[in-house]
Amino acid sequence: MKEEKILPNREESNNWLANVFYCFYFPFICKRKPVTNEDVYECHSLDRSVLKVEHANSYLEKRMEKYDIAMKEWEEKQKENPEKKIKQPRKPYMLPMLFFGVGTRYLLLGQVMFFLTTIIAVIQPLLMRELLKAITKKQNDPDTGFPYAPAILIIGFQFMQYLCQSWAVRYNFHFGVQTRSALGGLIYNKTLNLNITAQSNIDTGKLLSLISVDVQNVGQNMWAFLNMIHVPVSIIIPLIFVFVDFGVTTFVAVGVIILIIAPQVFFSSRMGRAIKRYLGDNDTRLKVTNETIQGMRVVKYSGLENVFIDRIKQTRLPQ
Repeated sequence: MKEEKILPNREESNNWLANVFYCFYFPFICKRKPVTNEDVYECHSLDRSVLKVEHANSYLEKRMEKYDIAMKEWEEKQKENPEKKIKQPRKPYMLPMLFFGVGTRYLLLGQVMFFLTTIIAVIQPLLMRELLKAITKKQNDPDTGFPYAPAILIIGFQFMQYLCQSWAVRYNFHFGVQTRSALGGLIYNKTLNLNITAQSNIDTGKLLSLISVDVQNVGQNMWAFLNMIHVPVSIIIPLIFVFVDFGVTTFVAVGVIILIIAPQVFFSSRMGRAIKRYLGDNDTRLKVTNETIQGMRVVKYSGLENVFIDRIKQTRLPQ
């Protein structure tokens, strides 16, 4: 069998500015083609699963130690005051673990770049308005100089906007990959460290769905969640400028935005509940399929293939 040669990571072999310009010019100079063996190269050193799992584990261990101490204090207080209901301390959340345990300083830098992109996008219309005013003034008074500064700033800001956006998308993409590898590694390590009794109590279908579907969705949509942080800024700031220019009529635009968002929120919630039910049925089907495959010898020797096939088909009907 021919051994495929894995090329070194191309991103690490170049400096950050070259990678940013590559991301910026990628849609213009690159053609789509099928992925071949020449496109396979080593994983980025910051994206390796071992490194991300270690960081996530160290963060979780610190938080779990604090949680254990808080639980012991809560149990002591509850014993001293059995009639009084004391609020139980919460377990550590997953989202802070992803941000501070998996994410690095590059994640923060990517969000700063996105904020710069939003600010530049807001400033550009203001510069355009000043440029149009200056051009109109020059038409009325020929002695007025041409507004070179606003024109140059508009051109430069347009370039800087896409450059910062490409830079931020690159860092957010890495964070999505790191999130997926860290969650997959944590689930894998936890499963291996369980004893036989605990392993027998695990729902195999849910575990398979968690690793194959849920982890992938979290990794792919994590950077989209980060982008949503900047949406209010990109909406509120332009509305403020519009309110300064047009006054109360701005609320008409606000009403239109609310009317557009309301149906989307309604259908998104319905879609979310439907997907949740679908994934529940998918867990049941995967559990039955996995149990059948694990006991395939017994199934074949007993001649019960059709029975288990019918059972799997029945679990597919709700989907």
